[in-house]
Amino acid sequence: VRDMLFTTADVLIGMGTYMLTILLLAAGFDWRLMVPFALWAAAYVAACRYFVPRLAQVSREQAHARAAMTGRITDAYTNIATVKLFAHTRSEAAFARAAMDGFRSTGYAQMRLVSQFEITNQVMMVALIGSSGGLALWLWAQQGIGIGAVAAITAMALRLNGMSHWVMWELTTLFEHVGTIQDGINTLSRAPTVVDAPEAVQHARLLRRDNIDETLATRMIAAQANREQRLALADDVIVNDGHPAQLQPQVEALDRLYRRLAAG
Repeated sequence: VRDMLFTTADVLIGMGTYMLTILLLAAGFDWRLMVPFALWAAAYVAACRYFVPRLAQVSREQAHARAAMTGRITDAYTNIATVKLFAHTRSEAAFARAAMDGFRSTGYAQMRLVSQFEITNQVMMVALIGSSGGLALWLWAQQGIGIGAVAAITAMALRLNGMSHWVMWELTTLFEHVGTIQDGINTLSRAPTVVDAPEAVQHARLLRRDNIDETLATRMIAAQANREQRLALADDVIVNDGHPAQLQPQVEALDRLYRRLAAG
């Protein structure tokens, strides 16, 4: 949170002050020299308004995918004895790999957006340097400004080139932090949902599903938190003691509830 606040202050105050100073200095030489800088500023704000929300969405997805990947790997190593006792061949590796692939896909999406933002920024900077420098040379040829003004305008345009890249990367980092914070808030405030079934039903289903003996089925159930412990932690409960078709209405009702709560 602290980094997010510092980054926001640096970008808004630093870039805003520098841009205002450039416009005032350019107007001091000739008001027409303000035009390329004002047009560039408007185009840059428009580009930020287009790319930044999309980067924010991708960063939220990336933060969620990172948490899922880290959680799966950590959970597997923390409970390695249970995993090795109950897992099927290579299933735990496939489970972790699926999380890694999900995280990698969000990274690809983020880098595509950053590349598009970078290309757009480069095109705008070329247009700014060419237009401001060309206009300054034309005014100098018309004896409207001195050679020092030409040098100053060109230097300011080149300096904006570096600052625009800095702002771009700062905004990318900022919204990555925002996505991480939002994912953490959602994780900490998420209501636990428990799928509940009597132990006798769990036992019968294990025997039928895995084709194991009763002793192993009992050990598998005993290795988990017991029913009372799970229900004590639950905010919502899905009852799974009958036909699978009975689960659908319960899941849909909770989905509507959670979507309504998330929408505020």
